[in-house]
Amino acid sequence: YNAILRRIRVDLNASIADLPLECLSERQVEDLFQTSVDMAKAMLGNKALDVDSRRNRFQRAVTQKKFCSVNTTAIIEDESWKEFFQMKSTAMTRHDYSSVGVGKVTD
Repeated sequence: YNAILRRIRVDLNASIADLPLECLSERQVEDLFQTSVDMAKAMLGNKALDVDSRRNRFQRAVTQKKFCSVNTTAIIEDESWKEFFQMKSTAMTRHDYSSVGVGKVTD
């Protein structure tokens, strides 16, 4: 995990938000927003609910990519990432992790 973060931050001079992302569609965001409004109405009632404020917060979350996740398919298909994972895989097979409970089991 640390090696992946180091690759993103140091080698690529990037952040998670710079990676290929998969985000909710506009329809999915709208459905989620409506569900949020419906639940808030059920808990708070219509009078206590500020729909405009809630919509603004949702829109900020969309802009900040809060409803996105890393597109792992795009990552593992990228040649430079393939090389990175191959290098890490090779390095891991060269180490003995038995001291931390990982590795070959002996009788």
